[in-house]
Amino acid sequence: MAAHFRVFTEAVPLGKLVPALLAGCSIVLKPSPETPLDAYWLAGLLEQAEIPLGVVSILPAGREAGEYLGAHPGIDKVSFTGSTAAGRKVAASCGANLKRVSLELGGKSAAVVLDDADPAAVAAGIEVAGLMNSGQACVAQTRVLVPRSRYAEYVDALAAMVETLPTGDPTDPNTVVGPLVAQRQ
Repeated sequence: MAAHFRVFTEAVPLGKLVPALLAGCSIVLKPSPETPLDAYWLAGLLEQAEIPLGVVSILPAGREAGEYLGAHPGIDKVSFTGSTAAGRKVAASCGANLKRVSLELGGKSAAVVLDDADPAAVAAGIEVAGLMNSGQACVAQTRVLVPRSRYAEYVDALAAMVETLPTGDPTDPNTVVGPLVAQRQ
């Protein structure tokens, strides 16, 4: 029986990894080269769980390795989390090879604010929901949709909140905004 491989190009994808393993699939996880540490952490957990070697392979490499894996005939499913531009390329490659693909692309995490919301309370909520891990989480509230008639109130409240955030060393418990993963961030 041929092995079925899945490629995941994202941060620790437990919501996808576990079902694929339960279905008997081998997995290649290719984390972003900018953020490989969580994949190394996962490798340690898999070793502790005594998952046989080769069932989950972790390949911290760049875009070229992801492109190679995505086009490889031995890979029958690709799951990608990342930017819309990169997702288009992944989808095109998978389409050309008639390969199944799942995409989770940027710009999806909106906070929808209702007319009667308190701007200070919204700003406090965005501090938690939008700036965890210095705002570098796929579930971070990356957009705040507010009533047009109260736009200035919310901009002022959010700006006031951001101005008070301590920045600095990420190991300091008082730091809210630490360094970002890349210059483009």
